[in-house]
Amino acid sequence: MLKHFSKSLKDVRGGLRGWVSQRPAWLQPPLLGALFVYAFVFWRGGLIVLPVAIIAFIFGSSANRAFLEPIILTTLVYAPGAGFLGGLLYSLARPILRPMGAFGRYLQYILTAWAYFAVLGFFIVPLFRPAGKLPAGANWALSGFLGVIFGYFLATMDEDDEREARAAHSQQTMAAKRDGAA
Repeated sequence: MLKHFSKSLKDVRGGLRGWVSQRPAWLQPPLLGALFVYAFVFWRGGLIVLPVAIIAFIFGSSANRAFLEPIILTTLVYAPGAGFLGGLLYSLARPILRPMGAFGRYLQYILTAWAYFAVLGFFIVPLFRPAGKLPAGANWALSGFLGVIFGYFLATMDEDDEREARAAHSQQTMAAKRDGAA
């Protein structure tokens, strides 16, 4: 458990990528989206809070269940489902946006983040604040704005990961050539 909490989100995400890379190519982005949300939740204390919440939900009063139901449902179903939907949109947009190079890649991540925030605005927020529900136009605008910001950061993180992987591969290749020449 201590080892889990000492890992960065980047380390957790890297471990998940290994498992996902063994799946069909079209399924990898949706799985990464859902697992990224799960990793974020569990990395931020979900391993402690969720079991307690589930036990309180099962054995607690009806008032506890009414309070915990949307939290558990959101954490275990809606938020990862939003990540899956974002990843699916990423996969569907890939054939169209890939020829655009780096710009197309950034657009893919913006679409991914937008889908997540659209689900957040239209499905998750109303669970917690039914009276504070935003009009549809405001939800679309807000999810679009947040999608641009977070999509940019996701694309930048992915580029950094790829740059690090290329550098590591290059170092391994150079070491193998050097060892073979000696």
